[in-house]
Amino acid sequence: MRHARFVAAVFAALAISAVVAPAWGAPPTDAQVDAFVTKVVDAGKEITDPREKAKATSDAVTANMGEISWSEISIPQLEKLAIKTLISPSPELREVLHPRLLALSKLDSVDGARAADLALGAWPTLKEPTPDARKAEDEKRLEILLRGLKHPAAAENFKAGKGHGLLRALTSFSGPVIQENELVKTVEPYITPDLSPSAAANLGGILDFAMDPNNKFEKPMVDRIREKVGAAAKMAATKEDPRFKDDPKSAERTRKYLKDLNDLCNSAFARGELLDHAAPNIALSWSNSPTPITSSADFKGKVVIVDFWATWCGPCVASFPEMRKLAARYKDYPVVILGVTSEQGYHIARTNEKGSKPERIECGGDPKKEHELMSKFIKDMDMTWTVAFSDKSCFNPDFGVRGIPHIAIVTPDGKVRFNGLRPGNLAAEAERIDTLLKEFKLPHPSEPVASVSDNE
Repeated sequence: MRHARFVAAVFAALAISAVVAPAWGAPPTDAQVDAFVTKVVDAGKEITDPREKAKATSDAVTANMGEISWSEISIPQLEKLAIKTLISPSPELREVLHPRLLALSKLDSVDGARAADLALGAWPTLKEPTPDARKAEDEKRLEILLRGLKHPAAAENFKAGKGHGLLRALTSFSGPVIQENELVKTVEPYITPDLSPSAAANLGGILDFAMDPNNKFEKPMVDRIREKVGAAAKMAATKEDPRFKDDPKSAERTRKYLKDLNDLCNSAFARGELLDHAAPNIALSWSNSPTPITSSADFKGKVVIVDFWATWCGPCVASFPEMRKLAARYKDYPVVILGVTSEQGYHIARTNEKGSKPERIECGGDPKKEHELMSKFIKDMDMTWTVAFSDKSCFNPDFGVRGIPHIAIVTPDGKVRFNGLRPGNLAAEAERIDTLLKEFKLPHPSEPVASVSDNE
């Protein structure tokens, strides 16, 4: 009877999605699952372009999925798909696996906890994303999330280095939902050094939510979350993750992110000691400055607008016209705009020419190549301010940078006055800068910013 329900559920899902019909009947053998994984992985093995690789992998999934009885697949077999990261990016697999995972998540064993975990990472695409449909879908996802977090074997699941799907799903919900269901409190016991790199990498969103003053968590709890996230990230950064066994680039990116997350947890920003305190020093390895500079401390005595950015960041590039106006306004005043980026391992070439498209250039871990490409980028994009590479990520943990562009303004005596600003309001930014120049009795523009903008 249970088998019949599984078959009916899978058949209904396939009727809607119109994907290749899978076989059903006897449970698949390990050899069948291994053969499927090999075929799919091999399809994209030699392809370097991310989009082409994804398409080849998806095509291979569709072509070979009929060989597996998905309605009877086991958790260990599903783990093989998860380790090779074949489930999440494959809409066809998510569609047929969803009923099976939801059914398995009702088991009281650790397999049930893992099924809830995998179900959230393999949620099928919503076919009609109307507001009502999204709301109903979120309610279903919340039910499975709570099932996974409150499962009798939840601790065992997390201790085994799992939990990626649960943690990622938690941070996808809105603030009110997280608050109303006490999700931070519920997940806190599982934030331990046992987490895998891929699971720990999802803790940043939980930390952000806990530290957000609008959520009004008591300081002792915020400090506990901060310390636990830092300890989990630090330990996870030293581990190997089976998910990244054949993907050293993703493994290194995750490791770097976890190190930054640990630094964030231990930063003055996270401790609430950034604003109106001495600005953390930013060591600089390269810049376009005509005079040698080695750190942000070289600009002491001036108002410093620190803009964290990267070549791949569209909103960052969209802010360049405003930066040009600011640079022009304060050209003859003790003000510095410092655009801080970091080595990414690749470069996105752009120009201001109409119709031009961004071009990705791989740098193969060669900082010198990135620096040379940046010189051309600065010229092509007419960046009239100081641009520099930092020794830390452009998501600088000392300043609590969680998204870019991110602007901090440092006073002439080296203290952080503003942080977490977003470019977009020239008049507001100019007013902040002018106010600081007046406060420190430094030369400042006498004309309002509006008259400068109107004349350009």
